[in-house]
Amino acid sequence: MIVVVKRAGMIMYILALLAFGTYCLMRPEKLRDSAIKSTSRGLTGKIRPLAEYLRSDAYLRDVRMIGLGCYLMAIALVYALYDAAHNVPRP
Repeated sequence: MIVVVKRAGMIMYILALLAFGTYCLMRPEKLRDSAIKSTSRGLTGKIRPLAEYLRSDAYLRDVRMIGLGCYLMAIALVYALYDAAHNVPRP
């Protein structure tokens, strides 16, 4: 029973990675708008290099790289889940 719960948790984590990766790859501008909006409040909005970075194309590139990293990690976890399912010791 514990193995089933662990695998279900791993599947949920994989789905979360895929969802976040898809959001980063498909809507990086929307993510940038959200980041600009959240940093414009408070002290971090007054940090000029941060504000310039958020408005630059390098930020969009980095968001896309994060999305790609999420996809690669999800693939690695699917492989690990598959490998663990096929190498279960039999009593």
